[in-house]
Amino acid sequence: LDDFVLQLKGDPTAPTTYSLQTGIRALSVQAYDRIPGVQGLSGRLSLDTTSGELQVASEKSTLHMPRLFPQPVSLRRAGGRLSWQRNASQWQIEGSGLEVAAEDGRVNGGFEAHIPHATAQSPQLELRLDFANMNGAHAANYYPVALPEALRHWLTGAVVSGRVTTGHVIYSGALRDFPFRAGNGRFEVAAHVTNGVFDYLPGWPVIENIEADLLFQNAGLTVTGSRGRIRGLDVSQVVVSVADLRPPDGAKVHVQG
Repeated sequence: LDDFVLQLKGDPTAPTTYSLQTGIRALSVQAYDRIPGVQGLSGRLSLDTTSGELQVASEKSTLHMPRLFPQPVSLRRAGGRLSWQRNASQWQIEGSGLEVAAEDGRVNGGFEAHIPHATAQSPQLELRLDFANMNGAHAANYYPVALPEALRHWLTGAVVSGRVTTGHVIYSGALRDFPFRAGNGRFEVAAHVTNGVFDYLPGWPVIENIEADLLFQNAGLTVTGSRGRIRGLDVSQVVVSVADLRPPDGAKVHVQG
């Protein structure tokens, strides 16, 4: 910690108000329950009894989010602003100007979360992240752990390589309503893949030189392939769609091409 300034008012063991301002260098925090962990965090922290702000400026850090991603995410560089405020009914948390350069690509965007004090009410999340130049060979590190286990296992073996040139993640709605089958929110992951290699079934020849667009939308998935090659066979204008990845009676996959 650098330039550490702490102010207390009231009994030192139970102050009525407090404030803290400090610089942070290479801070490490273990992940706990729903709280993410981080190693190598640097920036500037200020907080008091009801609010706070963290200006992030980190080099070579690691983010641990075990409830979202199966593996820690290594970051070459991270920047942006995180702020939080407590009122009578909820916590409001905001991330703005977030920029991350990781080993596997770049991400920027922001979010706003509302977490009610009443546990009967669901937290609300508004999020938009844009990513670019992602390495498809390491895609399995970023499949959300909320995906059905069978689907994550298949994707891990099927997506061999490729480059995600552009894409985005959008989430808008209550966390308890995910995946919004009733249309009461929005979840969307879109990505454009180029030069991909897809090993879709054991013992079958792989699809190479893939150019495709992937779209996870609420409970469903659509893959639109503009071109590819299976050995000497050209593949074009293929659409694979799954209306619901986890319905009660089993997922139905539709393929056109």
